[in-house]
Amino acid sequence: MGSRIPPFLLSAGLLLSAQPSLAQPAPSAADAADAEASRHRAEADRWAQRAALLRQREAIDRALAAPEMQTVATAAAQNPPPRAESRQRNEGQTGPGGNSQDTTDPPVGVGRNTPEVEEEGQPVTRPFGGINFGVGISFTLDLGSSDRVQEAQLVNGVVRVTDERNGIARIMLESHYLFTPGYDPTPNAVQPRNGPFDTYAGQWGHGPFVALQPGQDDIIDAVGLGWMIGFRRSLTTTQSFNFGLGAVVDPNTKILGDDILPNQPLPPGETEIRFTNEMQTGLLFLTSFSF
Repeated sequence: MGSRIPPFLLSAGLLLSAQPSLAQPAPSAADAADAEASRHRAEADRWAQRAALLRQREAIDRALAAPEMQTVATAAAQNPPPRAESRQRNEGQTGPGGNSQDTTDPPVGVGRNTPEVEEEGQPVTRPFGGINFGVGISFTLDLGSSDRVQEAQLVNGVVRVTDERNGIARIMLESHYLFTPGYDPTPNAVQPRNGPFDTYAGQWGHGPFVALQPGQDDIIDAVGLGWMIGFRRSLTTTQSFNFGLGAVVDPNTKILGDDILPNQPLPPGETEIRFTNEMQTGLLFLTSFSF
């Protein structure tokens, strides 16, 4: 009796023979060559990109080293943009009525000094304080004990004053010394707004003045002393408009003689009006332009 294969082994063998082969075929030499070529191309592209970046960097360095670019860089360093920290420091400040104030740095020559290097044809910061001179128009209000009489007539024995000058307008020469509170002379320094009418430091000043009026018969007709405040348009000019208040002395002021009074008869024994000269004082108002 021959041996027989069990039925369950026969079924398992049929199933295994029906399954496709799970083994992967080995890559061919052509596929390996293509993969190696792709890797070399990617590496070459990376090196080409690095070379392009280096060339761009060298071109930028050459451009920055050119003389015209150095001039632009120097100008930018001398005139820096408004500082962000100053805006942040003043952020939130408000003026009268709740309106926001302009907290940016002022322009050069107005509220900020010009650079230290002076360029030909360019304005530079000029000092405002110290001694200066000006020409002004003044008004004198007499404070003396007697009226300033220019002319008087005798009418029916009574003294009548026809021309008196207790208020005098005249041109005077003046010299002043101005102090500039809060002014910083450092180049490019930003000046604070600390003056009247919200002006910058360095655009205004105050100090004593001396004024005089040249005479025709006398060398000096009047001398004035007082205190003055002056304003200029910008930090690059010394021209200013000034206002002063003080006292004035007129050494030779024409008045009526002793015992002769206006609107009164002449003293006994007198036949004509007498005049005399004496020193008189007055209140002085002065406006001047300095140069």
